Amino acid sequence: MRLTLAVLAMGCLAGLAACGGDDDDPKGPDMTRVAWARQYLDGKNTLPHQTPKSIGDALAGLEPTWVTGLVRFENEQFPTKAEVSAYDEIRDAVRAKAPDAKFDVELNALEFKTADELTEQMDKLREEYDNDGWFFDFFTPAYKARPQVVDAAISNAHDHGEWVGGNAFGWTGDPSSAAVPPDADFLAVADADFSLDLSGVKTLAERIPILFHLRNNPDLPQSEGCIYINRWSTTKREDYITRRASEQSKFDFSFAYPVFFPSCRASPHAPLLDVISFDSIRDPGMLGTIGRLMDKYDTG
Repeated sequence: MRLTLAVLAMGCLAGLAACGGDDDDPKGPDMTRVAWARQYLDGKNTLPHQTPKSIGDALAGLEPTWVTGLVRFENEQFPTKAEVSAYDEIRDAVRAKAPDAKFDVELNALEFKTADELTEQMDKLREEYDNDGWFFDFFTPAYKARPQVVDAAISNAHDHGEWVGGNAFGWTGDPSSAAVPPDADFLAVADADFSLDLSGVKTLAERIPILFHLRNNPDLPQSEGCIYINRWSTTKREDYITRRASEQSKFDFSFAYPVFFPSCRASPHAPLLDVISFDSIRDPGMLGTIGRLMDKYDTG
């Protein structure tokens, strides 16, 4: 990742690469130490055994540069006071140890049919959270379907000094076909059946900084996230995230460590909103493993 950023910067100076904005534009999130933490999903608290204090303390111990995914909203959904208070408490705890840590808000880009619809929600959420950036699920499919909506979201974010990016789809096997919004600050990719097209990731990273995370589809019991939570042992989880952490430098991506992520229904027959997130505090040793991997592979 750091190599890609340096190459892009040199290309800009030489006039060889397309570079958006001026020196006052956001440069994208610091992807050195990324922690994925999901507390609220569409208004549902997915960490029922934790408090904002325990979540904040766990994340603070990792000294992340970026905490992503803490809250996610549907179109026209807005937070309760409890959700905003929890976000603020967690952020304060993290920044007490890592003062420059950044936080985002997540939305599903495909849910928005017009630019005004999306930017109005961004404006309202920004007032509540004062977030540093935005993570959009279905980012590239939304750009392919309604580029003007995604372009408006990116402009809205940049006008407020925020960075923006999100999940890429349809790139595996042919990274050149990915519909990358030209002014986006990063893309996120996920595995499929716990397999990752590493050469494709490296090729995609020549165009834009890349974040990797575990695939997450909480309403499907057979999905990777549910398997990771419900079927794998701690040892198997540790082995998998160790492998992905060790691949970052060679294949030019940053790993969003699954601290409180992925998510899955509480049981196969539970209602769709009855979702829980993986809880590294309750998985003995996992939080320490993530910290050790960050210290080994994510030191900047």
